[in-house]
Amino acid sequence: MNTRLATIALAAILFLAQTVNAQITVPQRFVQIRSVNLATSVLELYNSGTTSQSLAGWRFCTHDEDQVRRYSGASGLNNFTLASEQSLYVHFNNDADPANPQAVNISTIGGNFATPLDASGAYGAQIYFQTSFGVGANIADHLQFSVDGVDNTTADDRSDEAEGEVWVDQNEWISISLDTEMILLNASASDSEVNSPSDYTVVEPMPLNTIGDLNGDGAVDFTDIPLFIDVLISGDFVLEADIDQNGEVNFDDIPAFIQLLQM
Repeated sequence: MNTRLATIALAAILFLAQTVNAQITVPQRFVQIRSVNLATSVLELYNSGTTSQSLAGWRFCTHDEDQVRRYSGASGLNNFTLASEQSLYVHFNNDADPANPQAVNISTIGGNFATPLDASGAYGAQIYFQTSFGVGANIADHLQFSVDGVDNTTADDRSDEAEGEVWVDQNEWISISLDTEMILLNASASDSEVNSPSDYTVVEPMPLNTIGDLNGDGAVDFTDIPLFIDVLISGDFVLEADIDQNGEVNFDDIPAFIQLLQM
C-alpha cells in the first residue's frame, strides 16, 4: 500500500468515526482525574468540558493504606482556572517546573496529602468542588487503585460518599502491580459521570520491540493497521500504539507507525 494513501486513510477514518455519548449532568464533573503517573508521582486534573472552570474553593481528599482524610488547603487552588481541554499537573514530589503555569506542587496547594503517590499499596483520591467532605454530591471526581485490585478498607475512607455519585462501587479498585507506571482515564469514558475500574488503562513497562505490534504476532506489518485505526478512533490508550512513546495515542503517532511498517 502506498504510504501516502495509508496516511490519508488513517486520518480520514479518525475524523469520520468520532462519536459523543455525553453523560455528565453536574458541570463541575467535567474536571476529572485523567491520569496518575506513579513513576513521577504526578496527578493530572483535566477539563473535558467546553467552558472554563475555576478551581476556587476546590480541595483534594486523599487516603492510602495507612493515612486517611488528608485534606488539601482551603484556598490552595484558588488561583487556578482550567480552560476547555486544559490540564493542571499536581506534583506530589514538589518538583513542578516553576515556569509551567499548569503545574503545581502539593506544598504550594498546602494542607495535607496522603504520600507517597506510588504503586506500593492502595490509594484513594477525591477532588471536591465544594465542601463539606461528607457529601458525595460535592465530589467532582474520584478514583481508587490497589495492588491486584484488592479491596482496602483504609484507603476507601471516602469511597462510600463517591459510590453512586462518581464511582461505581466502593469495593471496586483499579488493579495495579508494583511495576505500574501510569493510570489513564480512557478517552471513551471522559464524558462519564460514574466511572469504574474498566474505564482506566493501566500502563506497565513494555519491551521496545513490541511497539507497533498491536496484534501480538511478533511483527509490525499491514495486519496491525486495522487495530491501530481502532485505537485512534476510540481514543483509549494502548501502549503498543503509542509509537512515539509520549504517553498519548494520537495523530502524532501516524508518521512513526508508517515508518515502522516500512522497516
